Amino acid sequence: METLQQETCRRVKLGMPYQDLHDQSHQLLAPVLRDLGIASGSDAELVDTGVTRTFLPHGLGHSLGLQTHDVGCAAIKPDPKNPFLRNTTKVAAGQVFTIEPGCCTSSRRCSTN
Repeated sequence: METLQQETCRRVKLGMPYQDLHDQSHQLLAPVLRDLGIASGSDAELVDTGVTRTFLPHGLGHSLGLQTHDVGCAAIKPDPKNPFLRNTTKVAAGQVFTIEPGCCTSSRRCSTN
C-alpha cells in the first residue's frame, strides 16, 4: 500500500481532478490484489466490475484545513462509483490534502485512519 500511495503522490498534477487520482488508485490496486492471490482477472476487469472498490470502498483521502477533515473540497457530487470521496475539486497550488489509500480485508466497512 505504501508503494501505491507513493505512486499516487507522484501522479499529482496541478489542475487535475482529485477524483482522477482516486480512480487511478483503483487501477494501481488491481495488480496488488492479483499479485497477492486475492483476485484474478485483468486490471481493467478488477476495476470495471468493482472488485477494487470492495477492498478500497472509502475515498482516497480528504482535504486538510482549519479542521482535520475540512469539508470545503466537496465542490461537486462525486461519481456514483465513488460515494465516499470527500474531495472533488481540481488540484490547486496551495491546496492541502491527504493521499491515504487503504485496503480492507474484512466484510465490515473500514477506514484508513
